[in-house]
Amino acid sequence: MPGAVASWSKEAVQRFFRWWNSFWFESFDPLSLGVFRIFLGSLIAVFYLALYPNWERYYAADGITSLGQFANADDTWTLFHWTESSLPIGVFWWLGLGAAISFALGWKTRWCTALLLALESSLLNRSLPAMNGEDVAFRMLLFWGLLPLWATGCHWTATSGSAKGSGTGASCPSSGQCGPCR
Repeated sequence: MPGAVASWSKEAVQRFFRWWNSFWFESFDPLSLGVFRIFLGSLIAVFYLALYPNWERYYAADGITSLGQFANADDTWTLFHWTESSLPIGVFWWLGLGAAISFALGWKTRWCTALLLALESSLLNRSLPAMNGEDVAFRMLLFWGLLPLWATGCHWTATSGSAKGSGTGASCPSSGQCGPCR
């Protein structure tokens, strides 16, 4: 009797782990994530282009933030605060625009995602009057963008269409976890 219980429990645990692995680690087609990345990157690039006329007014040290009523205690957690004396504020506009375009085109998407997330967080904490729901949504989507593709190593890029054996634009690690690479 103890042998039967042991084999049943061993089989139950193995079934659970098969279900767990198929639920969480199922292969997927990264095409939908690639399309999402292209549209999000394009939208963020348009966002930066629209901010250009007011960039200095909203985020420079002598802009809106210099007024006492708009001072933000969280300003010390921004890239602007840390580099205020060494870099002009316009450099961050160019960095953001360049990262958004690179992100949309699929070039160095992981680095662009991290840079855009840091810039969006800095924009949110630098100037409270300039903050809106668009900024919060971008920050949330960029944070989520860091999670799925870094975990699997699978990504959809402009340069991976000639990847060995794929031909679909999907680039996968040697383990071939993505659907198109199998």
